[in-house]
Amino acid sequence: MADTPQTPGTDPHAAPRAADGGSDGAGLVSVVIACYNAADFVAGAIDSVLAQGHPAVEVVVVDDASTDASWEAVAAFGGRVSALRLPANRGPSHARNRGVELSRGEWLMFLDADDFIAPDTIAGLVEAARGVPGSLAACPWEFLQQQADGGWVAQVPRRPFAPVGDPLAGWLSGHWAPPCAVLYPRRVFLSAGAFDESLRRNEDGDLAMRAFARGARIVLAARGKSFYRRHLDPHRALSTDDRSGAGLRSQLRVLDKLVALLESQGPLEEYRPLVEVQYGHVANHAFQVGDFAVARECLARGGRGAAMVVRSKTLAGRLLTAALGLERKQRIIRLLRRWSATLEGRLWR
Repeated sequence: MADTPQTPGTDPHAAPRAADGGSDGAGLVSVVIACYNAADFVAGAIDSVLAQGHPAVEVVVVDDASTDASWEAVAAFGGRVSALRLPANRGPSHARNRGVELSRGEWLMFLDADDFIAPDTIAGLVEAARGVPGSLAACPWEFLQQQADGGWVAQVPRRPFAPVGDPLAGWLSGHWAPPCAVLYPRRVFLSAGAFDESLRRNEDGDLAMRAFARGARIVLAARGKSFYRRHLDPHRALSTDDRSGAGLRSQLRVLDKLVALLESQGPLEEYRPLVEVQYGHVANHAFQVGDFAVARECLARGGRGAAMVVRSKTLAGRLLTAALGLERKQRIIRLLRRWSATLEGRLWR
């Protein structure tokens, strides 16, 4: 079955329409919302885009074969959105790329179906991006952390995004922004190569770093704000915090791709210390979940910088590493943690 664009309430084979932006999309911002089983949130995401003060905005929703009432929630907006319902779940990168194909805007923005943005966000982003042609723009953003009672509390990110002279170095240092806070000129998005559909995690970081490695800059908008939800159940999020299996492999592949790109362009040595640290962080995550094969690969690629990240912070830990080796020490720690959790459970029962 082919991916067929559907605009709810109109001709099911109609292509998305530009909204007040002209047939060539000049000045138009296309907001692509990828949705998977987000019936409780997708209407809020769409409403926040339709409420924007910027005069030329189109909403393109791609439902990634949801099994809940997401499509019905999208259909309720009728011709105010352009929509595509995929026949099979292929992940957020595939959904976003299909949305871009259906869009017409000069500018591109990507929301998960549980995100939302303040009414002046798109106007602020466009103002910033127009001031530095060929640049991405980012706006302030906050986490919305779900609480045990089901409520949501806003949290400022630990390392708020702040543009620096070198945006790639900043991103590798942890000063990142989620897709709902970033505006791409279409030509920058396409020259970077779109989303990598083989990735299951950090696909947005992969895209941004490829754009920066190819020379794109980024500017900070003076107004607007985006909100990025963190669910208690990480599987409720479109881009899950998956630190095992495909998620860890995706993180490793993102770094491998970046290294290959930087090597081809010459400046790898400039970024090597930062990349090594990132390999170390992925190795740490892999050790924590018991994926020792990925951890070994990360340490082999990351060298000394990666080893320093996973180095024990305590003297006892360092002595244990010296006596047993890093991997054996990590295996013992995992066994002790599992034993401790089992014992605690038995005591409670």
